[in-house]
Amino acid sequence: MDSIVDLVSVRQVKEGDLQFILDSFTTCLIRYKESISIGLNQSYAHKLYEKMILSVLKNPNYSIFVACHKNDTDNIISYLIANPSNNHIFFGYTKYSYRLLGVQKNLLIPFLINEKEKITIQFPTKFGLNLVKGGKCEIENKFLEDFLNEDN
Repeated sequence: MDSIVDLVSVRQVKEGDLQFILDSFTTCLIRYKESISIGLNQSYAHKLYEKMILSVLKNPNYSIFVACHKNDTDNIISYLIANPSNNHIFFGYTKYSYRLLGVQKNLLIPFLINEKEKITIQFPTKFGLNLVKGGKCEIENKFLEDFLNEDN
């Protein structure tokens, strides 16, 4: 049986990936029970998250790596948005059917994050919450800090 490493390749984000990233990011955050969008009109929340993700994508400190099928590099399995300079994970997403395979942990995090240093995370998914519970990560709002320092 092939391992996940044999079936998946990792690459940097391409322009054609951005709509998928935008859609999955906004959909996930709107559904989070602890979301900042609680009480907001869904259309307004979508616009808010869209502005947020576009700001991150424009920030040169953030990088995005995508895990995709080796034979179909346009078929995204997972992605991770992170700022390697301060070891901060902004957001990570994995398609539902791949969530227990360790794609983020084993393939994406090593490209962007130094696991030997303190890791922070903006929007923790179940994977991120497990890192927090295990003492490997802290939840911090570095996006706002980065956003406010963009013009400096």
